[in-house]
Amino acid sequence: MSTTVTMWLGIVFVLLAIAAVLLQAWLWSYPFDHATHKSTAPRAWRMVHRLIGVAFIVIYVVMMVQMVPRLWSYQVELPVRTVIHALLAVTIGVLVIVKISILRFFKHFESGAMPTLGLGIMLCTILMAFLSLPYSLRAHAYTGAVFEQKNLERTRGLLATLDFGKSIDVAAVTTVAALAKGQAVLTNKCVTCHDLRTVLIKPRDANGWLDVVDRMVDKPTLGLRITDEDVPYVTAYLVAITPDLQESTRRRRAGEKQQQAMAAQVAAATAAPVVAEVAFDAESVRPLYEKTCSQCHKLTQVEKHGPDDAAGWRTVVVAMVEENEAEFDGETATKVVQYLVATHGKK
Repeated sequence: MSTTVTMWLGIVFVLLAIAAVLLQAWLWSYPFDHATHKSTAPRAWRMVHRLIGVAFIVIYVVMMVQMVPRLWSYQVELPVRTVIHALLAVTIGVLVIVKISILRFFKHFESGAMPTLGLGIMLCTILMAFLSLPYSLRAHAYTGAVFEQKNLERTRGLLATLDFGKSIDVAAVTTVAALAKGQAVLTNKCVTCHDLRTVLIKPRDANGWLDVVDRMVDKPTLGLRITDEDVPYVTAYLVAITPDLQESTRRRRAGEKQQQAMAAQVAAATAAPVVAEVAFDAESVRPLYEKTCSQCHKLTQVEKHGPDDAAGWRTVVVAMVEENEAEFDGETATKVVQYLVATHGKK
């Protein structure tokens, strides 16, 4: 099952849980005959409440059928978030079984236990959805700018530098339709062994994405496998969305330990190679700059930064290495800083 279907089922699942509790709260406001174990609430609305419950259970069973086999395809040690998600899912199942048992066999507990059970099921459902839905929504939110011509050209240029182990038509795998196919591979096959957070939380450069996808091809799985044919498509899509991933990562990190990060940047900048204040051929360095810096963000970010001196550009480049995990060596970093000083230096 694709993450698109799972995402919508999850949203409906949460809405059903909330609707059931709200409707239950209203129905339980009517007098309850403890002798006959019957409520005086309108029969039609009681039937609606029951249908909501049945729909909730059906979705729960469908999602559990999808989730349980995937647990055996995960890493040796499950991430904490995945463990919590699974425990909440199991807890929902236990609470539902207890609720059905009371309705069928232990009606003398009904008036006291049912509201508490309904509230517990709703809370577990909301918590479980909170752990997974945001990442599913993010995976389906990368449209628009990702498919713009400039981003397609950036992606095409980066893929042309990769070694796929075979000849591929780079232009053919960087069209809008091809990126949509790559997105489908991500949301249908990659989730067999990973939740989407694993993919979306740590952006990589083009080589890094290709290495990850190649490892996934060889990994055994119980679900849909990533084939050799899928590799260029899903790699292209991941490269295409990387600037958006980096921007999201940057915003997330902006409020974390600002003072410590600033101190680390200053220390690293001090240790960075000294940039020689001599003229050099900026145009010859331009391809290196574009290839290196477009891995993780759009080049328009440089324009937004504005003119800066050598020390300022050193700090920016160091930040790219420390915060965004850009893979610079000393020579590349020096040339990039020189280029930035020459083309965007303070006058």
